Amino acid sequence: MQIAFSEGDSVPEQCDTVIKNKALCLAVFDSIIGKHSVSPAAKCSLAVRLAQLLNQSLS
Repeated sequence: MQIAFSEGDSVPEQCDTVIKNKALCLAVFDSIIGKHSVSPAAKCSLAVRLAQLLNQSLS
């Protein structure tokens, strides 16, 4: 899993780090989008960005 951070609505061009451990990747995803996620705003932001990326790839 590649992770990148940005400010505002920008999408980073390069990743900041790579996590190769599958269990850790799943834990990170669960903390963001799981049932008891740490930030509902992060969950919403991720959903919006994924939807935009999927719509772009279908166009």
